[in-house]
Amino acid sequence: MKPFERVAVAVFVAGLFAAIATIVGSSVSRGPHEEPLGSPLLYDPVGHRLHARISCGSSLKAKETRSQVTVTYYRAHHDPGQFCSAPDLSVTLRSPLAGRRVVDDDSGATIVVTTE
Repeated sequence: MKPFERVAVAVFVAGLFAAIATIVGSSVSRGPHEEPLGSPLLYDPVGHRLHARISCGSSLKAKETRSQVTVTYYRAHHDPGQFCSAPDLSVTLRSPLAGRRVVDDDSGATIVVTTE
């Protein structure tokens, strides 16, 4: 193989990998911290459930300590122009909220929580 042919093959392979990475990257969510929760949560003290209607939401997860509940918002991927619903996302706590601080895992900000 001549040197210019090697370069042409290398450029082709690099372009192919870049195209594959673009296709895969556009069809897969970039992860749970794509954006902060940015929404107040409702708290159901009977069921120990935090929940909210969040546009284009996917799921909520919570990590609990004695003094804090850290909520992670997993956003579903939607292509531009694609319909996006606002489901009621919820997470059930292992124990009552009982005055613990609720924090957004992405931003570190305190999340406003209202009791139902």
